[in-house]
Amino acid sequence: MKRIVPYLVIALIAGSIVTAQPLIVYSRDDFTITADNHKVFTYGFPFRIRDCPPSPVHTSASQVRLRLVGNFAVFFFCGVFLIRLFRVTRAHGMQPEAA
Repeated sequence: MKRIVPYLVIALIAGSIVTAQPLIVYSRDDFTITADNHKVFTYGFPFRIRDCPPSPVHTSASQVRLRLVGNFAVFFFCGVFLIRLFRVTRAHGMQPEAA
């Protein structure tokens, strides 16, 4: 159980980041106007999602799901990398030096 807790925390943080991105964009009313006078909300990192239903620049629903999963995976695996890097450096730092 002790080994899985950091990964659950990383998953929770990654999910929070991915969920918060559109909420922040919508709450700030952060949009651009297209040539045909439609509001385009753009959010997501590293895979961008454009939300503008009546416009052709709108990201399709299947693409939105894939991009959200991709964004979650990027943040999750970055967190996993940092946990493993921390464990390796901590393990090497605790070994006694040979005299």
